[in-house]
Amino acid sequence: MSRIEPGSRADTAVKAALSLVPYLGGALSIVYEDVRERRQERLQSFAESSFERYAGSPDELIERLSEDENLADLFIRSAESAATSLSNEKAVALGRLLADRASTSTDQPVDELELLTLALLDLEWPHIRGLSEMARFPSDAELEMENDSDQKKVSADARRAERFEALGELPKPVVAALVRHALLGQESGYGLYVDGVTDFGRTLLSYLEGTAADDDVDP
Repeated sequence: MSRIEPGSRADTAVKAALSLVPYLGGALSIVYEDVRERRQERLQSFAESSFERYAGSPDELIERLSEDENLADLFIRSAESAATSLSNEKAVALGRLLADRASTSTDQPVDELELLTLALLDLEWPHIRGLSEMARFPSDAELEMENDSDQKKVSADARRAERFEALGELPKPVVAALVRHALLGQESGYGLYVDGVTDFGRTLLSYLEGTAADDDVDP
């Protein structure tokens, strides 16, 4: 992962270039330093959450990365995304996901932990906030379980109307991203409509909120 090291020639060059901007040079230099520091903090949060979550020692996690090419690639992508993210919550969750993936051995062609990671790599705080907002309401499947599949009761449930109202207030690009990654479901009724948060979406939220248990994802 390439980045500008403090005190390096590239760092000096950037500062020099910013200083040449009339009137704003000093202010831009301050912003540049602030952004770099925040990225370092995000990267540190990612690393610390990985080591804290992993079942073994930090040295064992590093060894796992050297043994598994796919895991190492996931680590690089996660670290880069964590460093540039606007959300420390995302950085920490990426670390937790990496640690759980490193703790499992699977021969499955599709690994849910990797899918969760790939979904989170594509999300930022607007999507995370939207997912959290929608998680306050039960999906139609959850309402059906509560009401013994009585469709009249499901349709009449006030929480369903509140869910549709909350969905309508989300920006369309946010909804599209959540649906694309199967974090929000789609159902067919009178046409195709967006449902509530899926089990996959709630699992991702558990990583973001720090409540994911070791058995939340099937190995």
